[in-house]
Amino acid sequence: MRLEEHAANKKLWGIKGSAYCDSIKKVSIQEGIKSIGDEAFCGCVNMTEIKIPEDVDYIGLDAFCGCKSLTDIKLPDKITEVHDGAFEGCTGLRKIEIPEGVMGIGGFQGCTNLEYVKFPETLEIIGPNAFRNCSKLNNVKFPEKLTLIWSGAFADCTSLTSIEISKNVTEIKWETFGGCKSLESVNILNSATIFGKNVFTKCTGLRTVRYSGTKEQWDALNLNIKNATIYYNYDPTHEHSYILKVTKASSCTEKGKGEETCKICGDQYETEIPALGHDLDQGVVSKEANCIEEGIITYSCQRDGCGYKEEKFIPTNQKHVYGNVSYKWSEDNSECMASEVCSLCKYEDTETVKTQEKIVEQATCTRDGKIQYTAAFSNSNFQTQNKEVIVPQSGHKNTEVRYAKEATCERDGYTGDVYCKDCGELLADGNIIRAIGHRWDNGVIEKKPTCTEKGQKVYTCFRCNATKTEKLETVEHKWNDKETTDLKPTCTTSGRKSIHCSVCDEIKEDSQQIIPATGHKFSSWKTTSQATVFAQAQQSRFCGVCGKKETRKVGNKVKPTIKSSVTSLILKTKQKTTAVRISGLAKGDSIVSWKANNTSVAKVSGKSNGTCTITAGNKKGRAVITVTLKSGLKKKIPVTVQTTVVKTTKITGIPSKINLKRNQSTTLRPILSPITSGEKVTYKTGNIKIATVSSKGQIKARGKGTTIITVTSGKKSVKCKITVR
Repeated sequence: MRLEEHAANKKLWGIKGSAYCDSIKKVSIQEGIKSIGDEAFCGCVNMTEIKIPEDVDYIGLDAFCGCKSLTDIKLPDKITEVHDGAFEGCTGLRKIEIPEGVMGIGGFQGCTNLEYVKFPETLEIIGPNAFRNCSKLNNVKFPEKLTLIWSGAFADCTSLTSIEISKNVTEIKWETFGGCKSLESVNILNSATIFGKNVFTKCTGLRTVRYSGTKEQWDALNLNIKNATIYYNYDPTHEHSYILKVTKASSCTEKGKGEETCKICGDQYETEIPALGHDLDQGVVSKEANCIEEGIITYSCQRDGCGYKEEKFIPTNQKHVYGNVSYKWSEDNSECMASEVCSLCKYEDTETVKTQEKIVEQATCTRDGKIQYTAAFSNSNFQTQNKEVIVPQSGHKNTEVRYAKEATCERDGYTGDVYCKDCGELLADGNIIRAIGHRWDNGVIEKKPTCTEKGQKVYTCFRCNATKTEKLETVEHKWNDKETTDLKPTCTTSGRKSIHCSVCDEIKEDSQQIIPATGHKFSSWKTTSQATVFAQAQQSRFCGVCGKKETRKVGNKVKPTIKSSVTSLILKTKQKTTAVRISGLAKGDSIVSWKANNTSVAKVSGKSNGTCTITAGNKKGRAVITVTLKSGLKKKIPVTVQTTVVKTTKITGIPSKINLKRNQSTTLRPILSPITSGEKVTYKTGNIKIATVSSKGQIKARGKGTTIITVTSGKKSVKCKITVR
């Protein structure tokens, strides 16, 4: 079924109570429909599908009430509000997504199979009884901008288990969550939220409440919640601190169970406790082990009621019956080996260790020394062994020359004395080496003599790099022929020039002269800011030499101006229009306010860009819309509101004749006066074989000839001659 629009205001009134309401299963609403009226489809119990155009921005009271077979519906993105009872009793709905932009919502009460609702971030108000008796709705997430939840909004939602009331909610009305028997936990993030009476009445399963305020603030709310634990000063970002409560103790072989509960917020989950494992005693030996046979030991669990036993073999204990220990040193005494043999199994136990060397008496060039070697064993059966060895004297084998010094250009040298490196004894005296004297190079001039200072020449010894200095006498000044500029003149200050010495740059006495200042060299004046209604135009110029800037104001301020797309306006009661546009503002000016002097007759909502929406009231009368600019200039637009439809007084914008080729198309765009006319525009062709015209004014050339297209609105009409070649 396809439904047409209402010509006056593009509102769909629907088919409630019509004879064929029960037989409708699918509905497609025509594009251009802006709103769906109250009770439009109420009681269409067999309707399973409806397609709503994207331009619809309003759904009225009880619009889809009782549409039990409707299982899914997509709400247009332009919807701003869903009114009370809009989807009441739609028991086939299982999920609903409310588009962004909706600020207020209601009308889903009695949707007993509704399981999921997605709220938009723009939502601010949830209306009375909005989701009452949605018995399968088990979870809801409130958006951050939500501020008000009306009474009974979620009453008797018996599957709802937990809720978190967001921090911007300022008020919750009475019995909002009444009868939510499965509700176990509630988080309240705003301590300033105002609660009505019996908000949580008959919530018999409620066990945990997390409240962001203090105990005193909670007590003042007087919510009368029983059998629930209240956690005060709740912070949702806190770190949990869990305490374990054992619900089933674990045994040696079976796992136990427990509940972890956060002592800060009461968050709870079940956990598994590992089995304890057996607690075995020290064991009882029934058969001792020896060096050739294993023994037997039996262990028993010490926990009451377990009775578990475990038998293990005792490995051979290696407790051999040994004879005497023998010791053997290596040739260089760095190792020593101990060995012993078991008399039962003939097992030979040996241990070889590295010895520790200790010098008892140091050998010298002229005297023998003594070293002691010690072998310490880890086996307690082996004793520590010591052995002393004589070290022969070495004689003066290692010698060195001491106190030797090379001869230099100015100082004597020495061949050095011979000493024994081991015992330090002097073995032979050295001899004196005489100084060899300097040998100078040809010298280097390090500083040339000038007009004012002496020069310097330095000589260096080839052998020792010693230096000696010779002074060079000064020379006479060499004056330049031309003057040198010592200080350049600027736009405002004078400069200086003088004659300099070409060698030392010294200034010749009485040669200094003054250079006059150059003065500014300004560019032409340039406009830097245009005149506005509040200020004159401003110009500036710059000196091309020093960059100095000068500014001045020129001309007069701009005279304020304003234009309106209409001089006056006629509206039918409750009619809206956006046809009024303000333009032609002088530079710098702007719109600061839109005001109506009689808001019971007409209201205005305007913007600074010159557009507005004017809405007529419920009664006829006259009002004046005043637009005020920042400059103080005002524009007054008279508005007349009448109870009858605004009639067309003139049609313009239609050419007197149009030439077309076959199959060529064009569209007529009539302009009605007044622009708020509510009378429908119709089109009629004199000969459909020559040219046809649609309900939207589109002309299509069919065959050669001439015909007349008549455009009518109310009692006014104009004609257009169509010639097809």
